[in-house]
Amino acid sequence: MSGDSLNQYLLEHERGAYLDFPDDDAYGGREALKVDGYGIFYIDNSVDPALLKDAAKQIAGLDDKRIIRQRLVYKLMRDATDRAISRYFQCEGIPWDYRSIVESADCLETLIKGIFYKVCKIRRSEMLDEEVVALCEMHRRNDSLSIVYERVGQIQKFIHEKVDQFCGNGARDALPVKHMRNLLAAARLHLHICDINTKDASYSVYLDELSKLVSEFEYFNPHIPELPAGKQVIPRWRVRHMKPLSHFYDKSTRRKLAELQALDEGLTADAFARAALEICAKK
Repeated sequence: MSGDSLNQYLLEHERGAYLDFPDDDAYGGREALKVDGYGIFYIDNSVDPALLKDAAKQIAGLDDKRIIRQRLVYKLMRDATDRAISRYFQCEGIPWDYRSIVESADCLETLIKGIFYKVCKIRRSEMLDEEVVALCEMHRRNDSLSIVYERVGQIQKFIHEKVDQFCGNGARDALPVKHMRNLLAAARLHLHICDINTKDASYSVYLDELSKLVSEFEYFNPHIPELPAGKQVIPRWRVRHMKPLSHFYDKSTRRKLAELQALDEGLTADAFARAALEICAKK
């Protein structure tokens, strides 16, 4: 079958399905798949056609290579979130009871009020409740574009200040280590989830990249904190908490993200988009 007759054949069979060519070995046994907006892809068993078509929908009508890459990175991030959450729980050792809390809209409020009213036995106050809500909304909104680690640091500072205020100066030092560790880890995860599921692609991808840069800088230039006498400094302790949720993605997703970032922007917009789609569609 000649190239012209092949193209004519494809044009006459515009259905988003496989098109087999048993008499033509030119494509090494691969099958042809029509993808709206991008024509024909010749795929083998390493490519998932459903992923290919789904990814194509995310960039339909786009010709800006930077935005195409950003949209597809964002899609991979969203698709990998659930598995990353489970891995985060395992790595951080957070009790599984926290799973429903971290995915709830008022996670931060629940965690902070739990420390104040259940652990520290602070008398409930409408004014304190309003301060908690305002703080949590500010950090979820994140107008300052701060990474998760910095926002949770501000939450920890707020808790310490209020515990000292209501329970006496230095009361923060008596806070149960286990409770605070779980709170901080859960708060980080909750904000990571918010940064992906409640924001747009440009915000989510920017915060992910910024978190990577900050954690890398901390690794090579570790901050040495001032600790009370008897406390031991653990080098690069902050690095693991600065890493974005993408640090917990599965190996396949991390490989796809790396390939997308390395994709040559010297390609034409169409060639760039097709190459990016093939990366996203790998099984």
